[in-house]
Amino acid sequence: DLIASAEISLEAARIRLAGLVGDPAGRIDATASLELPATPPSLPSLLPETLEDRGDYRAARLRATSADEQAAAAGRAWVPTFALSAGAMTADVDGDTAFGYVFGLAVSIPIFDRGKAERARAQAARRAADADARWLERSVPAAVRSAHETMLRRLAQAGTLATAQLALLDDLLRAAETAYREGEGSVVELLDAHQTARDARLRGLELRLEVWDAQLDLWRALGRRPGGST
Repeated sequence: DLIASAEISLEAARIRLAGLVGDPAGRIDATASLELPATPPSLPSLLPETLEDRGDYRAARLRATSADEQAAAAGRAWVPTFALSAGAMTADVDGDTAFGYVFGLAVSIPIFDRGKAERARAQAARRAADADARWLERSVPAAVRSAHETMLRRLAQAGTLATAQLALLDDLLRAAETAYREGEGSVVELLDAHQTARDARLRGLELRLEVWDAQLDLWRALGRRPGGST
């Protein structure tokens, strides 16, 4: 039953993975040794440039700059604008074609609308961009610290399980099998040893997955991929 459930989950994962890479009708296997990742860099080396590496923070600062430029443009709306036009024209007069030129000058004098609405919208956009930037400045360092500490703790937890339990499983199973063959142990004890080994190995897999999840959370908080690109 457990094998059948695992096969169902595996088949669903193959289909989802194929859809992610652009092959909705196919199936793709993702294989890896699932070894523990390397220890992340120290926290002081990660924090200084964290915000500048995040695209959402750079976008917030750019929105603030754009709002300033819009407000400056709206502030010039009270200045009268001039429009000069010129062109050629023709007219038929008594069977002849007469040619002439036309010039025009238009002056727009702002009386009621002096850009106040545009300036207010720009100022509101600037405040929103500043609020986004401040929120990131306060939340991102805490998120990085939390993810960094979680990953370190998960690595230590997985390492402890590997050395304290997983490394001893083969000896445990050999001892249980030897005791059973020599009549010193019951079949219940043998099955219990195998179940204990199975549970420990499954827990080891879960911990390795949790370590990789913690690493993803760390790089997501940093706003870049493990290779260093944003």
